[in-house]
Amino acid sequence: MKILHVVSEFPSLSETFILDQITGLRDLGHDIAILADRPGKDAASRTVHPDIERHDLLSRTSYRPSLARSRPKRRLQTAALFARAALLRPSMIRCFPALFAQRRHAGASTLIRTAIGLELAGDCDLIHCHYGPNGLNVALLKSLGMVDVPIITSFYGFDVSEFIAQAGPAIYEPLFAGFELLLPLSDVMAGELESLGADRRRLRVHRLGIDCEAFAYSPRTMPEAGPVRLISVARLVEKKGLADAIGAVARLRAAGREVEYAIVGDGPLRVELHELAASLGIGDSVRFLGAMPRPDVQSNLGRSHILLAPSVTAASGDREGTPVVLIEAMASGLPIVSTRHSAIPEMIDDGASGLLAPEGDCEALAGCIARLLDNGNLWEPLTRTARARVESDFNIRTQVEKLGEFYRELISSPTLSSG
Repeated sequence: MKILHVVSEFPSLSETFILDQITGLRDLGHDIAILADRPGKDAASRTVHPDIERHDLLSRTSYRPSLARSRPKRRLQTAALFARAALLRPSMIRCFPALFAQRRHAGASTLIRTAIGLELAGDCDLIHCHYGPNGLNVALLKSLGMVDVPIITSFYGFDVSEFIAQAGPAIYEPLFAGFELLLPLSDVMAGELESLGADRRRLRVHRLGIDCEAFAYSPRTMPEAGPVRLISVARLVEKKGLADAIGAVARLRAAGREVEYAIVGDGPLRVELHELAASLGIGDSVRFLGAMPRPDVQSNLGRSHILLAPSVTAASGDREGTPVVLIEAMASGLPIVSTRHSAIPEMIDDGASGLLAPEGDCEALAGCIARLLDNGNLWEPLTRTARARVESDFNIRTQVEKLGEFYRELISSPTLSSG
């Protein structure tokens, strides 16, 4: 079966969960192609995930035509896009008026860029769109007769939170009307899609997964001497709640606790978070390590004692899905302090496989960390339960096999395939 994966960025260090699905499908024998809107920031550097090279995925990747930022250039390029599309497939010409009628949901230039990208990617048996906006674009093209294969989409977080807040609750109407299967990654997200109008019969919860064999279970213990090393692995954006984590560390240090905090990742809040740590007098205790390839991330996790994942709902409405770093920490024996945010309580049973604080509450977050510092006997039971949960529900092999089943269901079911 040839599957075309439609993504926003590829390759992308921050979306290894998509890469894991793609490589897992390749291992199962599926023929994979990738259509991306643009290369990720790491594509221009030498920081390329080894699985991308092992599967020669860059040779399987096509990119949608890009457009300039300035309005005059965009207009000229858009006209050139329409001419190019007509040359690639003359039958597209009859669809051009309908493309402009879709402005409520997507711009004509966006749709024609996607149409050209699909044409360049070649024939496939099924299209798997990652993130709702990509699915919306392909669904609109299918409604115009420009796509003739089944479509499936995966939702991950911002596409059912911030995107909805910006575009309005009706934005996905064409997607829900024409899509065959929708794959939210949690029960919470499935309920949100249903409240927006998705047909419950087309929803299949498909959880993220990791290669459990790549994460040896090594339960942490309280260090006999020296500081307790806390770590977060996240993009430096509001929804990751890193300002709360820094505030919690400041409270712990003020109480005489010997802790250090490392933050792996980069993003727009880097300077702001640096300044916050300095203003709280803990600049010497908080290290910003920047973005890293997965092996280096795992190495830093291995040297740490406690993972902090204090996610919050951003002012824009952006929320988490199920952070992969939580799954990795659960698998490797790293105690977790997180928040009751989005689907995180579906992953972590408070008091059984980790500790959860209310989101946005620095004091409660510090209290959860202090509870671990004061009760070293909690660590092993928490981490053992967490590892078992990953093996049962967040194993990439199991989840990729489920994905293959969804593909077969979609292709073989006349009811679903007809929309």
